[in-house]
Amino acid sequence: MTARSEATAKSEAEALMNELLPFAERMLAQFGEFHPFGGKMLSDGSIVHVGADAGEEHPPGSRLVELMKTVFAKEGAAGAIRCAAIVVNVR
Repeated sequence: MTARSEATAKSEAEALMNELLPFAERMLAQFGEFHPFGGKMLSDGSIVHVGADAGEEHPPGSRLVELMKTVFAKEGAAGAIRCAAIVVNVR
């Protein structure tokens, strides 16, 4: 990997993080907690927030994380996304 591509990957990951963290901060300030959620940068550079649906009303957070990890891994392998992140409240 070249230095330029490493810098690009880092800046893309930082852009995604900068998009997701304010939402987590708002949820903590308003509700004191949040369900795990994620985000991804699509191949065109746009950022999309992502939630997981486990088919149950109050699934454990670990299940939601596993669902997002599976989807993100498939999308990454297919070249559909540049990067992805999962945000979890660990308090």
